[in-house]
This record gives sequence, structure tokens and C-alpha cells, in this order.
Amino acid sequence: MNALASAVTDMAEELDHDECELLYLLLENRPIDAIHTHSYGFHTANGRHIIEQIKEKYYEYDAE
Repeated sequence: MNALASAVTDMAEELDHDECELLYLLLENRPIDAIHTHSYGFHTANGRHIIEQIKEKYYEYDAE
């Protein structure tokens, strides 16, 4: 849980966006219109990038 929280917090700071919305994107695939994560119900390149960055950060924290 700590690794997930840290990864989402880091990404939120990088994007200057709400942590809760990023968590919902990752866990529920909920679109974030303000940063264009979905188009016609599918991930955009930006949405895929954000999700992959959060996952990478999570695995970095999880290894500690």
C-alpha cells in the first residue's frame, strides 16, 4: 500500500494533478478529461504513458 501511495503521489506532483483522480485512473480505468487520458473509451498515448509511469514508480518503491 505504501508503494502504491508513494507512486501516485510522485506522479501527481510531476503532473500537478489530483492524486485521487490518478488512483482512479489506475485502479478503475476512470478517464481524466483534463489531462486527456481517454478517447472514445480507449487510452490515449498520454493515458498509457501515465499508467506506465505510475507502475514503474510502484515497482521501484516495492523493491525497497
